[in-house]
Amino acid sequence: MLSIFFVLSSFSKSLICDEAQTGPVVLNEIHADPAGDDAGREWIELTTPLDRPPVDLTGWTILAGTRSLTSSTEFPPLVLQPGEHLVVGPSPLADLNLALPTLGNAGSNADAVQLRDCTGTVVDTVVYGTPNLDGFLDDSGTPATALAPAPPTGGSLARRPDGFDSDASDADFVAVALPTPGEANDLGFTCMTGDLVVNEALVNPAGADGSQEWIELYNRGHKAVSVADWSIRAHTRSDRFVRTFFPDHLVEPGTFWVLDEGPLHLGNGAGTDGLILEDCRGATIDTVVYGEPGNADGILDDEGWLTEPYADPGTEQVLARWSDGHDTNSADDWAIRSVGSPGSTNQRTASHEPVGGCADAPPPRSAPSPKAPASCTFTRLGGLGWGWLLVWLLRRHR
Repeated sequence: MLSIFFVLSSFSKSLICDEAQTGPVVLNEIHADPAGDDAGREWIELTTPLDRPPVDLTGWTILAGTRSLTSSTEFPPLVLQPGEHLVVGPSPLADLNLALPTLGNAGSNADAVQLRDCTGTVVDTVVYGTPNLDGFLDDSGTPATALAPAPPTGGSLARRPDGFDSDASDADFVAVALPTPGEANDLGFTCMTGDLVVNEALVNPAGADGSQEWIELYNRGHKAVSVADWSIRAHTRSDRFVRTFFPDHLVEPGTFWVLDEGPLHLGNGAGTDGLILEDCRGATIDTVVYGEPGNADGILDDEGWLTEPYADPGTEQVLARWSDGHDTNSADDWAIRSVGSPGSTNQRTASHEPVGGCADAPPPRSAPSPKAPASCTFTRLGGLGWGWLLVWLLRRHR
């Protein structure tokens, strides 16, 4: 009878787990280093987006560790409501009094916290502090290189903005002095909209991409714009909508700003890839579609149309607008260049000629232009000019 009970219990748990919604729950805030004695005062905050259904957390686990993820805590029957900020821990501030694994302070090496659903699948991982000598893995299962800062004493690591997850701990989390358990993370940023576009990008550096990728934005509007809470979504085949959040930076009118703190995990153009710029409201401001013809992934342009990729950059080639900020949502806007100009204009002058000729390569769908003379100087002859040339040739013949 006892063995039957265990079988039924396991079967029941399997059913519950299969029915649980393994939705996009994230570790939203981590209070790992309380002032004074940490014991009994640490806490972790979870949240899920407002536009998603409730998530059953029964059987989910939180893992933590300073050298490896060796200790875990399992959730009792519990449902997380959309937009709810659930504080978990032994702290008096917690909504759910749960004995957490000991959270590391990342004093000399990275520590980690991980959330898994009832099937044991990794849902969210935060690796914080540096360096990652113990090789903690990120959500992709590879050693984490995008590391959140170490938690400040008395403060916390807070996700900005609430609920969004780019799988890059350094981009998603900032250290704050005043924790906000059970509330939205108030980081003091003002949402500003504006007329920014993706102006140039290196999406496929030679060798391992690492931190070599970069994206240049251009402010073609008439007012300065703070890019706090703006985002780039890198749309690729295997990793759709990776999100990187920008720091608080003011882009003046007519100036450029380069995002080069990576890795950015941009698509290399194998198939169809895209860069989607969103403002702090989540509105799409600019979309750049690139890669092989066909648009197999169905990426839409700014106007919601299915469009052909604008260009297909090769290794170490730069995707650049012919004219800074000029945007007609077509391949005519773009050129492929051998040499980039991050942080400065795409316009070429006599002192800044592109490599290999007088003009940059047109988008690959266009027919190749004839080779120009090395001097890049052309003279057109009218009818009178041809007449004088004929007279001159006759005189030389005599």
